[in-house]
Amino acid sequence: IEQRITGKGAKETSERIYLALKELDDHMDRYDAASEISAINAAAGQQAVAVSESTYALLKRAVELAADTDGIFDPAIGPLTSLWHDAKEAGVPPEEAAIAEKLPLIDYRCIEFDDDARTVKLTQAGMSLDLGGIAKGYASDLVKSICENSDIDTALISLGGNMYSYKAPKGKEGYRIGIRDPLGSENSPLLALTLTDRVMSTSAAYERYFEYEGTAYHHILDPNTGSPAVTDLLSITVISQDGALADCLSTTLYIKGMDGVRDVLRRQEAGETLPYSIIAIDKEQTIYLSPELRDAITLFEDKQESYHLAA
Repeated sequence: IEQRITGKGAKETSERIYLALKELDDHMDRYDAASEISAINAAAGQQAVAVSESTYALLKRAVELAADTDGIFDPAIGPLTSLWHDAKEAGVPPEEAAIAEKLPLIDYRCIEFDDDARTVKLTQAGMSLDLGGIAKGYASDLVKSICENSDIDTALISLGGNMYSYKAPKGKEGYRIGIRDPLGSENSPLLALTLTDRVMSTSAAYERYFEYEGTAYHHILDPNTGSPAVTDLLSITVISQDGALADCLSTTLYIKGMDGVRDVLRRQEAGETLPYSIIAIDKEQTIYLSPELRDAITLFEDKQESYHLAA
């Protein structure tokens, strides 16, 4: 977590944000046996588990977004992420039979809720939750709520791939944010844009992967195949006031690839108002922008020979 906060209540707000995110992480960490998510996973196929309001709200939102994406984003993808986590540790991809064995367990429709008791149950033994595709976006929404109810002037919060900006520095339209060159190093920006009161979430394969016999296996899994997504995108950035939506959609559109990107752009260019904007970079190094971003993006000069903006 990186925080840049200005104003009278900056220190207090920073501490509140840290404590709130620490509590959220304590509830959501599937690798911590004491977390609420671990408790739900351990009871899969057996019993419902009572959880905190924040965990319950996040899981309900995750299932809602899973339905909206036809399961391309699926919070019940845990069995596959565990399989690939172990594969990364071993440096060898899992066997096809092992993947096939896990696929029937990946189904958000088998997550049951009881609103009165505030309990969650996974109906099949062997199921498990993994909220990696939404938790940082939901955390950004939590940060947004804290900022809006604090005595501060501006804030820029980085949550590992997600950025949230609150208001604009004095005399400026907003915070100037760089988007990484997906083929470059961590400190090699490709684009810049001004971000104000929005969450920006980027999905790409350049940070978490392992190589085996010349093939790279990244961390973004397609729940339909059980393997790292085969995509024609290098990266996809989604910008929205809704952090959970931005996080979920960046994963979903990365998996869908340019077909999904073209569908979004067609809808926006036809005049449909969507609650998000996108920046997509395909493997031909073409950059596709939502109409409202076309005058807000700067492509750095040293990148203009290798990348170009779509017409």
